[in-house]
Amino acid sequence: MNKKISIIVPVYQTEKYIEICIESIIAQTYSNWELILVDDGSSDKSGSICERYVQENDKINVIHKDNGGVSSARNKGIDIAEGDYIMFVDADDYVSPTMCENLVSYADESADIIISGFIEDFGKKQETIKVSDNICCSVDKLKQNFDLYYRLPLLNSPYAKLYKRSLLKDIRFNSNVLMGEDFLFNLECYKRSNNIKFISNAEYYYNCTNIGSATKKYKQEYFNCYINCYEEGKRFKYGEIKFTNDALDETFCSNCLYFVQTTVYNVKDKKEMQFRLKGVLDNLYFQNVCAGKYNYPLHLKIMQILCMRKMYGSLRMFFALKKMLSVFKR
Repeated sequence: MNKKISIIVPVYQTEKYIEICIESIIAQTYSNWELILVDDGSSDKSGSICERYVQENDKINVIHKDNGGVSSARNKGIDIAEGDYIMFVDADDYVSPTMCENLVSYADESADIIISGFIEDFGKKQETIKVSDNICCSVDKLKQNFDLYYRLPLLNSPYAKLYKRSLLKDIRFNSNVLMGEDFLFNLECYKRSNNIKFISNAEYYYNCTNIGSATKKYKQEYFNCYINCYEEGKRFKYGEIKFTNDALDETFCSNCLYFVQTTVYNVKDKKEMQFRLKGVLDNLYFQNVCAGKYNYPLHLKIMQILCMRKMYGSLRMFFALKKMLSVFKR
């Protein structure tokens, strides 16, 4: 099979990592690929580094655009992609030389998405996330085994996957969503897929050392993003929103608990803090999932109890103690 792969890399302020990413793609043993670098208004050297590679390799194309976020950058790449399949790589990550070759070897007309594993790179250690055996499933079977794949987790992110380009004809990332846009994008793809293949390969290296990652920032609007993902995940799985102590409930609950923590750490005014916490703790979805039983570590279980009972003062004291202990451990 000599199918062409369009590799889309959104680039923003990643001069420290982008060369490693590009070099890993150039080193692919599979030759039929194009690399689309979308410079999303970088003010560092990222854009000029991309331009240098364009001059050196005719398989590489770069687009410079005003900053609009990672979703708009990926969408721009999808718009101009010419490959039979599309693959997304983040600019601070990298891939093994055989990734494209191995992914495309599983691609056939029946499979709309190939989902592989990935390797979390913490610098001094690595952790592999993948299925144990290759599996081909329909959308209905995916729903039945949703918790397994969601917990691994393999369903959320767009990386370490191969999408049939025809599938993405009118599917795009929602650039108005601050968090969870990857999951919402994938849900749309899963809904329209005939077959989805999970493979036991893991050749994508996810950089867990980048402290500038969006997942480590705090914004008040994130709470609504968690709700949106929770609702859409439930509708995909059940066709309705119901509380079942499943993986979606567990993840939504833990996301909200950590959101409560970051609210306490970031909002200094006590009245404003309590107002924002009340908006979370009074939320019906959160109250329902907070009553669930999950295999949480002790600190999360304590947070869960305090949130369920709406003990604002105790929450502030708990997080103050937690923060003090974390500083002491250093």
